[in-house]
Amino acid sequence: MLHYAVVFFVIALIAALLGFRGVAGMSAEIGWFFAVLAVIFLVVALVSGRPAVVGSRTDRQFTVSVRSFDSLATTISHVRRLAS
Repeated sequence: MLHYAVVFFVIALIAALLGFRGVAGMSAEIGWFFAVLAVIFLVVALVSGRPAVVGSRTDRQFTVSVRSFDSLATTISHVRRLAS
């Protein structure tokens, strides 16, 4: 959520520097909305006591890479057996 807020704030900054006031204002408002929404989610997570889901995308990527590594190791062992 904060990622989108930062992206929209950067877009607003660039648009303002280029003179596009309407785009800059709208992007700043959208960025502000995402920032406030992120703070609300943080407060709800802290009050409810539930842990936030962090790194789920990274965990899936790690699982895929471990599977790929296992597959590669199996392939290498098969090649070694065939070569000897």
